[in-house]
Amino acid sequence: MSSGVSSSSAASTYCDENQGITGLVFSWLLLAIGIIVVSLRLHVRLGLRHNIGWDDCTAVVSLMVGIIAAGFFTKMVTSGMGRHVSCLPPQSVISMLEFSAISEAINVTGIGVVKISVCLTLLRVVERGRRRISHFSWFLLVFVAVTHLALAMLFFLHCRPLAALWNPQIDGSCLSTHTTVLAGYIGFTIDVVTGLICAGIPILVIHRLQMNNQTKVALCTLMGLGIFTAVCAVIKAITLKGVFANDYTWGFTKPATWAALEQFIGIIISLVPALRPLFSGLLESTFNWSHLLLNTRKYLFWEASTAALILMKLAGDKERSSQSTTVDEEAKTASVGYIDEIGEGSGINFLSAWSLPNIADRKSAMFSIYFLVV
Repeated sequence: MSSGVSSSSAASTYCDENQGITGLVFSWLLLAIGIIVVSLRLHVRLGLRHNIGWDDCTAVVSLMVGIIAAGFFTKMVTSGMGRHVSCLPPQSVISMLEFSAISEAINVTGIGVVKISVCLTLLRVVERGRRRISHFSWFLLVFVAVTHLALAMLFFLHCRPLAALWNPQIDGSCLSTHTTVLAGYIGFTIDVVTGLICAGIPILVIHRLQMNNQTKVALCTLMGLGIFTAVCAVIKAITLKGVFANDYTWGFTKPATWAALEQFIGIIISLVPALRPLFSGLLESTFNWSHLLLNTRKYLFWEASTAALILMKLAGDKERSSQSTTVDEEAKTASVGYIDEIGEGSGINFLSAWSLPNIADRKSAMFSIYFLVV
């Protein structure tokens, strides 16, 4: 009896496992960041620069494709992606396979549009005098467009009719598994190589510009962020073996998640360098405020130091004044005694023998008091 209860609880725990929620959260989070970054880029181009180009238009298109891809990713998770296939009803498995087949084509298209946007950005950044780099950027753009369009079409031509790809009850002819796997790895290789090239070209150009090293490092870091998309493509290729497992709905989750992350991270990274004028303005305003606060602190410190010196001077003058008053009284007493003894006609002025404080000190003290009051 106890063994039956434990086995049923284990089966319940097994069926409750769902790794699709994590990918869904990260996908929508990155998509939200992408929407913010695209909005800021349009603000920079339209509001600050008044100069919108084809790279901005393709950036908007890549965001729209990303929103569609996120919608299909959500449908896959709600249909059972991330759960074990043995715990799902047959209709849910068919729906999940249908959405996954369509989402693969959308994902490939989205990644291609992102890379086209990066190539157009490179053509904007690269000087017209650098014909070799400019021609290579155009070649890279055409290569990315053709290869990703071919990969997207391959998904739609995978089976005839297309519904046979996800519904085993429909009779149809499909490409061999070997062809599908080969096409997938070719696409992953293209994504890795083009991602590294798109990240390396700006670094090569910026390295030769006449600017300080800190600015070069900052620009190369911004433009070289495309390496992260290449990393996502590598991880996606490594996890692709889960697609051919018997537990398809469970094994397909990781490559689908990394494909979505590659697309959304690519959208964000491709747009960040265009926000440099906005960051420069924020840094400049921050520097101005910090400079103002620093000057204010210096001014207040100078005022406090001046006031302290004035008070110390006044205290010293007051002390010397009291000492001189005492000396004057003693001198008068002594002189009266001597005059009484020697007489006024002797011509001796004993007061001149005393060393009294200089009157200039008293004048400076008076001027200091006037300055302090004013």
